[in-house]
Amino acid sequence: MTFQTDQSFGALASRLVGRGLIERVAGPGRAIRHRLTAKGEASLSKGYQVIDDVFESSFAPLTRRQREELYSLVSRVLTEGDPPQNVGL
Repeated sequence: MTFQTDQSFGALASRLVGRGLIERVAGPGRAIRHRLTAKGEASLSKGYQVIDDVFESSFAPLTRRQREELYSLVSRVLTEGDPPQNVGL
């Protein structure tokens, strides 16, 4: 969920295509699908590393057990909430 209109998402997709991060491919019928390019995959990997570094420093004061407990509690709130959230846990 991006909370964007179709038009604003289309503009974003065009910018990503222009930067070589995604490509448009034919989908079923008249649909157009988007796929990461090799450059997009590399950029995504770098982004994941940045997030990992931020999380590591943000939660460094917690012990391993405390981090596991926090993860468990947040996971429970997201998956058992009303409505449950689909966040890839």
